Amino acid sequence: MVTAKGERGEAWGWKDPRNSLTCWAWHELFPQARYIRISRDRTDVIISLTRWHGERDWNTVLDIYRQHLAAFEAVYKLAVLHVTYENLIAYDYDTVFNLVAFLGVDRHVIVSRSALRKMIRR
Repeated sequence: MVTAKGERGEAWGWKDPRNSLTCWAWHELFPQARYIRISRDRTDVIISLTRWHGERDWNTVLDIYRQHLAAFEAVYKLAVLHVTYENLIAYDYDTVFNLVAFLGVDRHVIVSRSALRKMIRR
């Protein structure tokens, strides 16, 4: 979740998948907030959840989770940017450009893919 500005005028935010379950309440508190929804391959998510939390019916959990997010996005669609985890870790230039534009960052900070990879790896 990314809010408009902090006390010093800087954008700030945090990442916690549990925020998606309370996004309605957060939006009431921060009506100008913008949300970056990062989705990941379903099989990879289930493998990760099983590793951390054991065997469960993760397909049902993921279906409910995605329905909840879809309902929020239908109401606040202009405040949500959807990107894929796979594109983020691949340093996909278009994904980065869309993130920068969505967050209102000067587009001139966009650099080449090779420069971006070097910056991210630091």
